[in-house]
Amino acid sequence: MSPRRESTTVLVTGATGLMGSTLLRLLATQSHFHIRALRRATSTTDHLHDLAPLIEWREGDLLDVYSLEEAMTNVAIVFHCAGLTHSTGASAQQIYQTNVEGTANVVNAALYSGVRRIVHVSSVAALNRHSSQPIDETADWESHPHNSSYAESKHLAEMELWRGMAEGLEAIAVLPTYLLGPGFWDRGPAQLFPMIYRGLPFYPQGSAGFVDVRDVAHFMVQAASSAPSGQRYILNAVNLSWQALLQAIASALQVPSPRYALPLWAHPLVSGVSWLRSRLGKKNHILTRKRMHQLARCYHYDARKSLQLAPNLYRPWQQTVAELAAAFLQYLRDKPHNAG
Repeated sequence: MSPRRESTTVLVTGATGLMGSTLLRLLATQSHFHIRALRRATSTTDHLHDLAPLIEWREGDLLDVYSLEEAMTNVAIVFHCAGLTHSTGASAQQIYQTNVEGTANVVNAALYSGVRRIVHVSSVAALNRHSSQPIDETADWESHPHNSSYAESKHLAEMELWRGMAEGLEAIAVLPTYLLGPGFWDRGPAQLFPMIYRGLPFYPQGSAGFVDVRDVAHFMVQAASSAPSGQRYILNAVNLSWQALLQAIASALQVPSPRYALPLWAHPLVSGVSWLRSRLGKKNHILTRKRMHQLARCYHYDARKSLQLAPNLYRPWQQTVAELAAAFLQYLRDKPHNAG
């Protein structure tokens, strides 16, 4: 009989969000982890109720270093998934506090508590994306007028991570492109499904990278045990034009595809309408001028480094879109009032 594998206590921050909850589900399938998860007092865990016997929940906040230190007692690995984007309705100040100050607090608490390793969810937004060349992990950050407050916050958060490594932590940064995953239909790329279902006539003229959130979770677990400290990994399954992605989503939902390319001259108008709707309290102001500029650019990400650590990591993007479309249609059947 082989010896029983010793349990490793891990902590997941941002555990109720898309990335964190997906990671929790994967960790729960592996018996050698004792899973501790951080949530704010106001966060719901209803979508994770089936995992209740397998997770030790701790209340805490990234801006409360004492709650972080308490949550990290006897923890070996921290998966730092917590973060804010504009799509959550957060202001630039809130994004900076959570992503930068919050990460600094996580690093400090980890150093104080004797945590061995942090696997940090960064973003390709923390890279220099203003060149026409394919973007890989060597594309170091450069200040630029078109950088968003979110992008700057993710860059500064990485600086806190590397500072922690200089002080004795092992640190890994994963830099995913747009995360594709179900259940959060009001934010991120997932909100494209209700938008297209209701009817979306225009598509942006640019292109971007996309990755299944489950593939990111798998990579993070593998990186926690086998990636060399100090490494960054772009996680990207496919580079697609927005037109191709939106057409695939429409086909999977069996609704008409967006037909018209959004002209560049219309960007200020779209941004203005987005701002006005936010002022009226109807929507988050996510289509800022900087955001519209990004949607019109063509980004190409090189994820070969991730495949050196985890060959065959990425599932086909068409499979991801089909599964998300099925999940969204099921969501509508379960809650018909959400169809409008």
